Order: sequence, then structure tokens, then C-alpha cells
Amino acid sequence: MLPIHMAAIQGRIDIIELLLKRDSDNSALIAINKDPNQVPYSFPYIALINNQLNCATWLEKIKI
Repeated sequence: MLPIHMAAIQGRIDIIELLLKRDSDNSALIAINKDPNQVPYSFPYIALINNQLNCATWLEKIKI
């Protein structure tokens, strides 16, 4: 798991925003989505199954 996965599990929108801000060209997210060894679930799903409804809703709105 990567830091962004852990932030979604913990509902840390502030950390996710920071990580996305540092990934201005979305290269990390593109690599995560193409790597078959990464967690196969969407970020909103990861937040939702860990009872982080606010974070899951926010992630769905920003389409991550």
C-alpha cells in the first residue's frame, strides 16, 4: 500500500490533497492504476469500507 491508500483508510482528506498537489501531472495516479500489484480497489471504495464516508464522498466528487 502507498501513502495515499493509507490516507483513504484513515479518512485523511488533508493528506490526500497534499499528495495530489505534489503529483501535479498525475503521474503517480496513472502508475498506480496501471500497476497490477497495487491494491485493486478504487480510493472511494477503500475509504468507504473503512467507515470514512466523508472521505469516500469527497474522493468520488474529485474522481480519483
